[in-house]
Amino acid sequence: MRGGWAPRKAALRLLPGALMLVAVRNALTGEAWPLIALPLLLSFPAHLADLRQR
Repeated sequence: MRGGWAPRKAALRLLPGALMLVAVRNALTGEAWPLIALPLLLSFPAHLADLRQR
């Protein structure tokens, strides 16, 4: 598909950033540290999957 994003590609590109935003939101609202660390931890494999797909 030229010029557009397939749904899977769009999800892989947006997921790492969305997970990091969740972590920042949790940090700013004073959540417990596991609720900050977990989205950050999950964003890394999502980022690697995006890089591998590209």
